[in-house]
Amino acid sequence: MGRLVFIGAGLMGGRWLTLKGLQRAKEVDHLFGEFYTSYLGMSGIEDLKREIGREIVLLTREELEMGEKVFDALEEGDVGLIVGGDPMAATTHVELRLEAERRGHETEIVYGVSILVAAPSAMGLQHYKFGMFVIVPCFSESFALKSVLDVIDGNLKEGLHTLLLLDLKEDGGFMTVSESLKTLKYLEERHRKGVIDDNTLVVGGARIGDRTEYIKGGRLRDLLEVDFGPPVHVVVIPGRLHFVEEEALMKIASVKEEEISHWRKRIDEKYKGLIPS
Repeated sequence: MGRLVFIGAGLMGGRWLTLKGLQRAKEVDHLFGEFYTSYLGMSGIEDLKREIGREIVLLTREELEMGEKVFDALEEGDVGLIVGGDPMAATTHVELRLEAERRGHETEIVYGVSILVAAPSAMGLQHYKFGMFVIVPCFSESFALKSVLDVIDGNLKEGLHTLLLLDLKEDGGFMTVSESLKTLKYLEERHRKGVIDDNTLVVGGARIGDRTEYIKGGRLRDLLEVDFGPPVHVVVIPGRLHFVEEEALMKIASVKEEEISHWRKRIDEKYKGLIPS
């Protein structure tokens, strides 16, 4: 029985593989790759292949979820599954690991750098001040989840920041910062939670970890017009900011001092008595 090794490839650009990940990717008998749940960019995947020095057999989303290609290979030896970010951040990989264990295979995890940690670092925000994160879904008239606003509101009541991961489109494309903000506005108009408006402070990030990384913050209405360039994008809605975080957003994300002041006042007034001191 072979061993299934989940290998985290880290962030955009294909240059974030750990030494242990590189070693295990070279050692396994079969090496598959899945970059649907976390995208490295096509040049990143090619860089990853060159770094490892061998071909990576790319799996489609359906092939990964069915798992039979992986399990067939496990009958012949050890199998590596290399994925973007950290392997166990995606439920699909957890389910695959459990199914492998059920079939009697050993499993191993080689952890990778995750956007859950990298986004706060890139923006100069403190990790321990983040609450629950949430995915902003592609919406339709029949699918407009209020839960996205509920998560943001719940975090703000605790003074915490919210990391918004952006959904994949049905055609395989990627949601942009602007599209995600339009979605939030649409959800607010539909559900009237009083959480999001044009003056909400927002920080957008693009291609975090790549040499073309771009961070920009400001009022929601202004960021709607900003072109963040190619994928992948991510958004943060800050909660109560520490003075070091305020300076970081002004220096790193080009947020104006008056925008910081407005947001501080709004948080204090709206959530007065709710945010723990």
